[in-house]
Amino acid sequence: MNCFSCGKNIPNKSIEGTEFIKDSKDNWWCIDCAKRCLTRWPEFEQYEKLAEDGGKYREGLTSTLQWSINEGYCVRPRERCSASAEKCLKCWILHLVGEEMEG
Repeated sequence: MNCFSCGKNIPNKSIEGTEFIKDSKDNWWCIDCAKRCLTRWPEFEQYEKLAEDGGKYREGLTSTLQWSINEGYCVRPRERCSASAEKCLKCWILHLVGEEMEG
């Protein structure tokens, strides 16, 4: 057996509650990894809330893109262009996903 997190070897004769602990899914953890994960629990809960509330970020991104396009801002902050709103939106989306448009 190995620790679920760090891979440290866990002797077969280990007793839960000594140097190792078993979770509800029968994964074994060394005490150091268990403590480290438990101290980070508030962060995990925060990430879970962010994932559940994805609509809030979608709305924010949508309104930001609408404002940028209406103001004529290009994906390159120092440039202005006269592209149609549809073409501008396509440029912004490609920029956000990491695929720049050519020319």
